[in-house]
Amino acid sequence: MLLLCPLFAQAQRAALDVPTDRLIVKWRKGTAGHAQILAAPDRRISQAHLEALARRTGVRLAPYRAMSDDAQVLKLDGRRSVGEVRAIAARLASHPDIEYAVPDQKRFPSAAPNDPYFAGKLQSNLTTLNVPLAWDITTGSPLLVVAVLDTGILPHPDLAGRALAGYDFVSDAYHANDGAGRDASAADPGDWVSWADVDDPSSPFDSACLYGGIYETPSSWHGTHIAGIIGAAGNNGTGIAGINWNSKILPVRVLGKCGGYDSDIIDGMRWAAGISVPGAPSNPTPARVLNMSLGGPGSCNAAWQSAIDQVTGLNKVIVVAAGNEGVDFSTVTPASCQGVITVAAHDPQNNRSFYSNFGSAAATQLFAAPGDNIYSTSDGGARTALNDALIYNEYGTSGATAHVSGIVSLMLSANSALTPAQVRQILRDSSTSLGDWAGSGKPDALQAVGNALAFRGAGVVPVSLTINGPGSVFEDVTASYTATVTWSDSSTSQVYPRWSLAAAFAPQATMGNAGTLPAFSVNSDQSATVQASFTANGVTVTASKAVDVLDNYVTSLAVSGPATVYLSNPSPAVFSASATWRDLRVTGADVAWSATSGSISAGGLFFPSGLGAVTVTATAGTVTASANATVVSGAPGSGSFSLTCASENVAGLTLDQLRFLDVGSSSDIVPLCDGKLLVADRLAHRIDVIDAPAGAIIRSWSLSAAPSRMELAAGSSKLFVTFFGSGTGMASIDLAAPDNAPQYISVPDYTAQLISGDDGQIWVLHSPSDFFVTNVSLSRYRVSDGALLQTHSLPRAANFMQYSKSRRILITTLALSGGARVSYDVAPDTFALTERENLTDAGGLLKALSPDGTRLLLNGKDLDVQALTSNRGTWAGAGAGGFSPDGKQLAANKIDTYNNDLVIYSTERHVALKTFPKPDNCAYWGYQATRFSPTGAFVFGYEQCGISGEYGRLFWVPISAEPTPDAIAFDSQTGVAPGAFVNSNGVTLGGFTGAASISVSGGQYSINGTAFTAAPGTVSAGQTIAVRAQAPSGSYATAAATLSVGAIQASFLVTTGSPLPAQWWNPSCGAEADLGSQAVSFADIGPAWDMIALCDGRLLA
Repeated sequence: MLLLCPLFAQAQRAALDVPTDRLIVKWRKGTAGHAQILAAPDRRISQAHLEALARRTGVRLAPYRAMSDDAQVLKLDGRRSVGEVRAIAARLASHPDIEYAVPDQKRFPSAAPNDPYFAGKLQSNLTTLNVPLAWDITTGSPLLVVAVLDTGILPHPDLAGRALAGYDFVSDAYHANDGAGRDASAADPGDWVSWADVDDPSSPFDSACLYGGIYETPSSWHGTHIAGIIGAAGNNGTGIAGINWNSKILPVRVLGKCGGYDSDIIDGMRWAAGISVPGAPSNPTPARVLNMSLGGPGSCNAAWQSAIDQVTGLNKVIVVAAGNEGVDFSTVTPASCQGVITVAAHDPQNNRSFYSNFGSAAATQLFAAPGDNIYSTSDGGARTALNDALIYNEYGTSGATAHVSGIVSLMLSANSALTPAQVRQILRDSSTSLGDWAGSGKPDALQAVGNALAFRGAGVVPVSLTINGPGSVFEDVTASYTATVTWSDSSTSQVYPRWSLAAAFAPQATMGNAGTLPAFSVNSDQSATVQASFTANGVTVTASKAVDVLDNYVTSLAVSGPATVYLSNPSPAVFSASATWRDLRVTGADVAWSATSGSISAGGLFFPSGLGAVTVTATAGTVTASANATVVSGAPGSGSFSLTCASENVAGLTLDQLRFLDVGSSSDIVPLCDGKLLVADRLAHRIDVIDAPAGAIIRSWSLSAAPSRMELAAGSSKLFVTFFGSGTGMASIDLAAPDNAPQYISVPDYTAQLISGDDGQIWVLHSPSDFFVTNVSLSRYRVSDGALLQTHSLPRAANFMQYSKSRRILITTLALSGGARVSYDVAPDTFALTERENLTDAGGLLKALSPDGTRLLLNGKDLDVQALTSNRGTWAGAGAGGFSPDGKQLAANKIDTYNNDLVIYSTERHVALKTFPKPDNCAYWGYQATRFSPTGAFVFGYEQCGISGEYGRLFWVPISAEPTPDAIAFDSQTGVAPGAFVNSNGVTLGGFTGAASISVSGGQYSINGTAFTAAPGTVSAGQTIAVRAQAPSGSYATAAATLSVGAIQASFLVTTGSPLPAQWWNPSCGAEADLGSQAVSFADIGPAWDMIALCDGRLLA
């Protein structure tokens, strides 16, 4: 009897238009621009010719490099979405001198899949074998069949449409666990073993079948896991990527509870190969590759070897596991049989996995593949299947075996004429030694599949090898080389040899397996030799190619920036440098900046300090370049702004398109109407009004210190500002009288967050400790004149604060201060504070409170202000956020994405409605805030950038209306006859404008009494909706029809059975009804935490 080979399993529940900053543009022949290109030594368009185009596009353009056919690559002033760059290109193409203009997009290998586990780099097991490069040759032939001899397989989204019918060869009913012996279903019923199995004297199981001899063994779903490694669908946007995306999987069930018998496995092996087996139907789809991730003690016997010889004699390839006992594989079957490919497991460092069996250098049939932490298809059921599309990680030589089977299936997809011996030889010639323990070593999928494709058959040998590729490359630039072999039949083909590199300046460097010369850094021109070796049919040919690695350096610099700089401009002037290199590339330059006055950051942000001429200089090595500017007084513009608005102007703006604007180093933002907002510039000591769509500062107020937080007092035009530093106090600015100077208010100590009450008051946290750990006070000031009204001493730390309209103050502390959340009730007359809740389980950044004051965003959770322990749901990944004015949406940065993408969530359903990927992540200090504008027409986000936070990036997006109706509910109906169709009560929609999408699952809907339908549609406010559901066929069962309208959902529940009578239970009983003589009865009910027995066999559950 043989056992399957997983060592152990650990449960884990587990194309893209990339933004670009380049354009490809071609000038028409005969134009002035084309003539200038032909006359230029480097064939590049001049900056002067680009100025007119820049005015047409409204963006800054710079020459980058010349292309073939006299086309030009131009650089934009920053990365933008491809849609935006297409629009810019269209404006360029409308110029009569331009033949064409298109975005210069990034492209990726067509075989690189978008499966989340692969894209998330959780499948390094494939990249270490070079499988992704082999996909560029083939992703598998749909005509090939791979048999998985295992526990059977389950339905799984990543295996949909790939599995053939198969057969169950487990003959013993106990082991089969499906109520029968051999049958036509190869589905996996589960292979758990319980103590009841062991204790049953009639069963063949003992404690050896239990995990560790003690614990009940859960179902492994082993065959499903193996099938996924070999053949999970690739590039389907879900789960994992298997090695072969197209070939069919033939499930042959040979293992059940506690393993399987030799006789069943050998029968299954023959049947899989197309050999007749008594009692089993003929196999209509014989397999070419047989995966057997199974084994047991003992050397190969005649029964095994005979079956293997018969199968391989039919040109089938058998791949088997070396085993997980940590012994020599020669003592294990079928690993030790002749004519098979045996696979051991290596860890991520290419060392033998501690559990893996091993061999010797002479064991040419032995190979090694990844076996640790391998993600694949599975199921979450401990006994029976849940069919939950689980992706699961396991360890063992079973998974390693499946990797090699997958590679072999690609080899045979590329060249179906290969014999098993030729497959083994090509696999050996394509493997890298990992030490004697691994026999032939670790296969390289690219070499194995590519050389299988090139193989010319027995007797045809390679005569010579030629390396193709550049004879010189510049430093820090990778170069690719290919190899062509000439065969003894005079034909030629591309092959995938073993590559090596000889270079005195980089003796430890190696060529990539795909013929990639690594990027070197050299101080002078150097020489290297690229070498290749290729073996086929026992003959090896070699080749070498001399390559010059050339020192690359900047030959000239160019500096660009504004000619006029405004002294009072809150946004720094931006200077940039472009470098021309020895290889004629023009790139953004890594330079050292200096200025004759003022200061300039490492990123080229210039902050003037006085009026007059200034020279800005960039230096790269010994090369310098300068630009002159004049600093003048004032700011670039002025304009009006509104605090309140019934609607906002988005005319001329592209909705749902995220844009950004580099501004000063801010600590807080407050949106105003029409795309304008207040920004607190901590370095410039200013409050600015920025018009985001115009990219201009329209109003500024200078302050005496660095501003920290801002709060617009409720029902007032007063803006209150706190400052960094102890004793700096607080200021107020009357936005209705913008020409008035700020008024300063004395506040002791350090000030933290300030909040607006609903009664003409401002509350401020302050403490002599800048960490706000001890001696924290909460003071109350009058909005009208800034007078101090009251001070409360708080008994504990406080960092963040919000004021609820229900007269409740919420305070949180960060983890370093104790990680608490506290709420205080505020007395209506005395304003005394009464502690309501004090929870020390979790603090955090308290930055979002719903407009009605009932809901709080804290650490991604939707907390109830009335009871902070009550969590209404989770906005997954939400960081610093803000609610929309109607409270129906939440905007936040998504902390589980690298770039802090901007996301708008539904507050009703806690799902992301819209995601705006940000083009890059400038933040070093971190994300500061996300806010809606007064009517919700705009969303703003802000993060600090640079090593010292010397500037900031403002993100803004005008958003299209997202209809979010008020919540609705349907009355549940009980006592419905089984199978009956039932209509719900009608509900009238409201709380939104425009059209909202409507759809239903599990039923139908009707609008204003029209015919019921299940088709998606749209609906308007004021219309009445009813839902129809069909009752289940069973007694006392429930069905649900779930209606979705915009961002809300409601379910109509229909339950079968008779309605309960008015008096459905006796409050007391002297005697109970006779329920019959049956000793034990049972009924399936829903999950229950507790129950109470009543009279006459009734109970509360």
